[in-house]
Amino acid sequence: MAVLIDSYSETNYSATIDLGDISNHAVGQAIALPFGFKYSLTSAKFYLERNGLCTGNCYAKIYAVTGTVGTDGKPTGAVLATSDAVDSSGIATGFHLVEFTFSTPLAVSAGNYCIEFYFSGGDYAGGKYLGGGTDDTTPTHAGNYYYRNASETATSSSVTDTIFYLYGDKTALGGSFLFNMV
Repeated sequence: MAVLIDSYSETNYSATIDLGDISNHAVGQAIALPFGFKYSLTSAKFYLERNGLCTGNCYAKIYAVTGTVGTDGKPTGAVLATSDAVDSSGIATGFHLVEFTFSTPLAVSAGNYCIEFYFSGGDYAGGKYLGGGTDDTTPTHAGNYYYRNASETATSSSVTDTIFYLYGDKTALGGSFLFNMV
């Protein structure tokens, strides 16, 4: 059974980042997975809403980090894992958690990673886009927020956090499996 690896709760929601074809393509969080464990990442949830009737698929993606997690961490290199596609037209209006599954779980060691929600579809000018939930008033996550614009350039900020949940298996390096029910 999957356990909660890291998160930033939707109870912290205070701001929205618009995501679509000519606006931003991704919103994410740079995170640090604690040492003493190995992980198998299986799914993620993001706090999302649909505006208008969007078309196109969206994904959760995991990357390595450049910069310092908590300050200016942002994705670097090739994507390490991409979730199964979620059809954007199936995302409801009004904010709610949307789950993304990694059919092939990503095995990682402790260290720094970026988890992001990615969507480049829709018709932003036509009012058909997705919104991603963030906290820009009192962010308390140890990591930091970032977004990718339509040119795929990532920009980070330490004064905002992305609302997300990351699940998987967590095994102590000594081999004992830890059970944490979510």
